[in-house]
Amino acid sequence: MGYYKIGRSVLVSLLVVLSASFVPSLPMVLMTSGVLAQTVDARKAEADRLLQQGLEQYQTSQFTAALQSWEQALKIYREIKDRFGESNALGNLGIAYYSLGDYPKAIDYYQQTLKIAREIKNPEAEGNALGHLSIAYSNLEDYPKAIEYHQQYLAIAREIKDRNGEGNSLGNLGLVYRHLGDYPKAIDYHQQSLKIAREIKNRQGEGATLGNLGVAYDSLGDYPKAIDYHQQHLAIAREIKDRNGEGNGLNNLGLVYYKQGNLTLAETTLTEGIKVYESLRGRELKDNEKVLFFDTQRRTYHTLQKVLIAQNKPDAALEISERGRGRAFVELLASKLSANPLEQSPKPPNIDQIKQIAKAQNSTFVQYSIIGDDFKIAGKQETEESELYI
Repeated sequence: MGYYKIGRSVLVSLLVVLSASFVPSLPMVLMTSGVLAQTVDARKAEADRLLQQGLEQYQTSQFTAALQSWEQALKIYREIKDRFGESNALGNLGIAYYSLGDYPKAIDYYQQTLKIAREIKNPEAEGNALGHLSIAYSNLEDYPKAIEYHQQYLAIAREIKDRNGEGNSLGNLGLVYRHLGDYPKAIDYHQQSLKIAREIKNRQGEGATLGNLGVAYDSLGDYPKAIDYHQQHLAIAREIKDRNGEGNGLNNLGLVYYKQGNLTLAETTLTEGIKVYESLRGRELKDNEKVLFFDTQRRTYHTLQKVLIAQNKPDAALEISERGRGRAFVELLASKLSANPLEQSPKPPNIDQIKQIAKAQNSTFVQYSIIGDDFKIAGKQETEESELYI
């Protein structure tokens, strides 16, 4: 439901590649290798190149290759005793392991980064490491530690007048308290974050925070306020052409309309949100990112199925189920088999086509959808599997 939802798919990490101008000059040391001698400057240039190479590999989802590049860079930085470069390589390794879902290993690298940042008295790097640590602990559901690190990050951001970092830490604290079921405190932190986003004219951050406020009020059952905040977020997302934000806004609006019992509006809103998500998968994401992207948007398909079933539209619900289940895989196959870009996003099968396929194959198709719903558990709103559609 959230936007900066604490999870692998929504973490926006800052990978660092620093130029030589940011690093103090080092004494020249000769390291003999065969008939050639390399200076520290040449070794540092090689480490910097590997750091940049790893960044490019990470951005194209080549996580294993990125890890190898950053491990090589780390080895060189340690050999030439470049603590600044060592800190950057360790931080990026932590981000890569976070992306792979290995949170304990990510935490280990973040802790090493934090130690060096404090030793070399680099508050910006220290704050960045604290922020990553807090998010990793949130994924492990160790919320007390997450809050502790967020508070430390917040203190540093305020000390060095980093308004963007201050806003981010406030917003992340809001998310943690929402996970803990303390919605009033979550709303307070999100309101503080919203104020900063508006002051520094961070429109994307403003929109996302409005969305998080909508989710918090949704959790409290205050649907009119939730709708108001989601609509504000949607307006900003469309204004700045943030298509992913637009899809999130439509998804959350549709969910609130469903909870309100406004099934017609919920259906049209969720359908529009699905179209936005599918346009992103087909045009703006690489093939190897499509399935991961789909995993983060499954809830929209599931919610729309619930809306359609509630309106006694089982055939339409089956079509949406099939559309959600196979869309990413079908697009990937089409992109590999077709040279015509216009044929790379085939339309999902409708109910008549599904029946024709079953008849031609002399088969009976049985499709299952496991549907979740929101429940209050120990004062917190949790999503649990609740229904099975067959």
